[in-house]
Amino acid sequence: MGKEKDYRARVEKEYKEQQAREKELLSQIEALKGVQESFALDQAQIESKRKEQQRQRELELSKLGMHSVGIEEEDMPKAPKLVNLHPDPALKGCLVCYLPIGETRIGSDEKSCRMTLAGLNIGAEVCMVHNKDNETLSVRPLGGGLVRVNGSMV
Repeated sequence: MGKEKDYRARVEKEYKEQQAREKELLSQIEALKGVQESFALDQAQIESKRKEQQRQRELELSKLGMHSVGIEEEDMPKAPKLVNLHPDPALKGCLVCYLPIGETRIGSDEKSCRMTLAGLNIGAEVCMVHNKDNETLSVRPLGGGLVRVNGSMV
């Protein structure tokens, strides 16, 4: 009889411990659900912020005549681009201009050129770059200035 009491007491103790553990696990699950909901909201906020920054970037680049109209964001990694060269390594490659499929005129005339340049002795239309399906580029001078590709005159 004493063994049965001991056994019953031990079982009841283990049962209470099991219930306490279940309560603890349920509270942890509820806390994790709260974190998961918060994370989902954070992801939505991050995506919203990213889109707003992209829109602002496009707006600022278009003011400089370097908008990427005609280029989808997912196509940018494979789209050809012009990258600035500079003797100072800190300034080299800081400016990237994506070239959309088709013709891109480069020069100082904001009305006829998709990409505008500002500075002394820059002609209204310096050159035209033709992008064929993001695979082949051709550069044609238009007489508004010197045109070089990889340092060689075109």
